[in-house]
Amino acid sequence: TQVASLLPFLTFGQEAPIDVLVRAAMPLPLPGRREAAPVASSAGSSDKGEGGISLSLDLVTSMIAHIPSEPAIGDAIRAAFVKAGVVTELLGYLEDIMPLMPCDKSSSDWVAACQKPGLPSAL
Repeated sequence: TQVASLLPFLTFGQEAPIDVLVRAAMPLPLPGRREAAPVASSAGSSDKGEGGISLSLDLVTSMIAHIPSEPAIGDAIRAAFVKAGVVTELLGYLEDIMPLMPCDKSSSDWVAACQKPGLPSAL
């Protein structure tokens, strides 16, 4: 996670490096999602696209958590992630895993949803 905390700073708020971060992180590697990024093979290639890489959910979460508050860098990175659809993707994931009908927090559906592996990172 130390590398992840440095990545946002290393963009220096410039469009091209930010684009690389966003493309590497999107679609978000949320467990159980059809759109989840494929895991790179041992040869280092992936099915993600030309020159594509896939990051683990922990790395993406750590990277996003370390986006600096400094507007020149942080605002540009946040805007790029929003533009790429990260909010829509997270909301879709939450809709997929949470119970469809209102239920009590002690219900088995709610308990099962709260134990989904990607929930803490998505939140």
